[in-house]
Amino acid sequence: MKEYRLTDWLPTTKKEVELRGWDELDVILFSGDAYVDHPSFGAAVIGRILEAEGLRVAIIPQPNWRDDLRDFKKLGRPRLFFGISPGCMDSMVNKYTANKRLRSDDAYTPDARPDMRPEYPSIVYTQILKKLFPDVPVVLGGIEASMRRLTHYDYWQDRVRPSILLDSGADSLIYGMGEKPVVELAERLKRQQTQMDAPSFKKLIADIPQMVYLDKEVVVQEGDITLFSHEECLKDKKKEAANFRHIEEESNKYTASRILQKSGKLTVVVNPPYPPLTEAELDRSFDLPYTRLPHPKYRDYDIKPLLKHNEISTFLAPETDISIMQQAWFSWAELDRGVEREYQFKCQNTGVYVFVIDGEIKIGDTVLHRRDGAGITDTGSITIEAVQNSTVLLMEVAV
Repeated sequence: MKEYRLTDWLPTTKKEVELRGWDELDVILFSGDAYVDHPSFGAAVIGRILEAEGLRVAIIPQPNWRDDLRDFKKLGRPRLFFGISPGCMDSMVNKYTANKRLRSDDAYTPDARPDMRPEYPSIVYTQILKKLFPDVPVVLGGIEASMRRLTHYDYWQDRVRPSILLDSGADSLIYGMGEKPVVELAERLKRQQTQMDAPSFKKLIADIPQMVYLDKEVVVQEGDITLFSHEECLKDKKKEAANFRHIEEESNKYTASRILQKSGKLTVVVNPPYPPLTEAELDRSFDLPYTRLPHPKYRDYDIKPLLKHNEISTFLAPETDISIMQQAWFSWAELDRGVEREYQFKCQNTGVYVFVIDGEIKIGDTVLHRRDGAGITDTGSITIEAVQNSTVLLMEVAV
């Protein structure tokens, strides 16, 4: 089996970006799935397609949206845009059964953990990015955005909702297979010399096929299809059904019409799609240098080389090769009798759980024996004294 280096995958951390010798990224992709570098995963395909165009691309898989948002900040601001791929499966189908029961596993997450993505990641991720980097365009893609590009019935909430562009605040949306439109978008943005404001961005993308965007004033062109407005659909189910027929018909035509739909004071503009990829174009996409393997961050590791005798050694952290994809730090200490070591907390608003694997230790006035544990908060450091030869596990997590 071929041996791969860490740099054979698209970077996922600042360390991996630096290993490539990059000081800036052109595009940062956020994915609701784990990062598997394979052409059956949308984020990997878009990343490799853009890489083949000479762009510096990174992927942040399954960012933590519940902490201090460091996953969204760690790679900084991209030169061109943020892209969001919520996953191979619609996020709500992924999280719930048809009876609206919460699923116990997630097929696109390591160890099938069911808690690694939010409901509607396109909306959640976009709203976070827009708060942190309001002037950077956010472009949605994938099945979640494609199915929600216009007014739609949400089975999970049992109500009619507007375009996901309105709910999320994203700048645009690419529906269907995104290889061609994303390359065209990147090429146009590369030619811009300065940061673009929202009106300029809309003007730039207005004629890109398969692109969806919002506009206040739209000039109706010959051949356009104007759907019933969102407000009309809220009042009349038959009008929503009539809209859906047009949407499906135009999605599958070789020569389709532009679709317009009013929603409040804005109009959702859906440009007709590109022709399907040719055989040669499909082959080119599948022949890109995928490793066809999960990123190394998901593999098993031997922690022994990381441990030092009579020291407190951190072997798992958010910014190391070994990560559990959340804000947590695991440390190990094998201390000889009489040795004292200080543990400095890694982050604010965290607590440390100390578990004695073997031996006997003292923290302040508290003595812990074999298989004892203690949780410690509201401090920045603790000192551990080994009363006997001891082995200790420390787990620091948010509180």
